[in-house]
Amino acid sequence: MATERDYVCTVRSCGHREGIDRLFDTLFDISKGKKLKCSKCKGDSYLELEFGFSLGARPHKCKVLDAFMPTRLDNSWREGKFQRSFCPFLVIVQAIHEDYRSVWLPYWHIDKPKRGKPLYKYGQWASFIWERPFASLISQARAKGYKI
Repeated sequence: MATERDYVCTVRSCGHREGIDRLFDTLFDISKGKKLKCSKCKGDSYLELEFGFSLGARPHKCKVLDAFMPTRLDNSWREGKFQRSFCPFLVIVQAIHEDYRSVWLPYWHIDKPKRGKPLYKYGQWASFIWERPFASLISQARAKGYKI
């Protein structure tokens, strides 16, 4: 998961950074086309994520360009006292210090109790793939007739 996540104001004279608490809500808002605004100057902001990859890689900062989620959550099942749904996202990010885009595939499980508020549980195995290899994989699957 992104170790750091901040709103970053795009207004040069402001440049305000502000951490966010619930990444799910922010990605949901972006997927619905909601514009992020600076809490200080009300100018436009963007979401910056910093991924802490293992194996000695340095932290990787990215700007979120867009986010997508399914129009319907078709898969739901009963687990204990909850109705659980799987909610994946497709997030397009631009590396801040390098010149390439990538695809990040985070997901959550949403546990809905019979009463009370839903619980959002982050998935621990989100993929992060450079844009070109991801496009190649999609292209190969489409060439074999898959409608993805």
